[in-house]
Amino acid sequence: MKKDYEKYIMYALLAIVAAVLIYTVAGLFTSSNNQQPASPLNLPVSSSSGYRPISTGNAGTGDVAIELTPLGFENGIFTVNLAANTHSVELSQFDLSEITTLSYGGKAFAPTSATQMSGHHSSGIIVFNLDEKPDTFRITMQGIPAVEERVFEWA
Repeated sequence: MKKDYEKYIMYALLAIVAAVLIYTVAGLFTSSNNQQPASPLNLPVSSSSGYRPISTGNAGTGDVAIELTPLGFENGIFTVNLAANTHSVELSQFDLSEITTLSYGGKAFAPTSATQMSGHHSSGIIVFNLDEKPDTFRITMQGIPAVEERVFEWA
């Protein structure tokens, strides 16, 4: 009787190990950052816009590295590429549509759409509807640790 009990425990442990192994392998092939760009028009994303990437913060404990690269302006839509990396902050708590502003010429614009960040490494697109292509502009983000107000400026 004791041998049967030990055999069932052994089978249960093997089943648990197999389930964990399957879950781990499946996670390698599934990424939460495989999101489509947030552009409402599915505009082509080009890295040859002429704008330089600007970064703030770092991936250290309690901080987030954010890099923005403007992709360009077409038909009243201005797109910006975002890359966020951290080792300790859960990015899903930040709604880029609420905390991001683009300003130029005394006017301020909230995004019309933005990627929902998740996990510790996230990338995507922030989209603004603008009256015209700005020559110089500033994008600010509020409340992402450890830099309370992040300022990205292109002149």
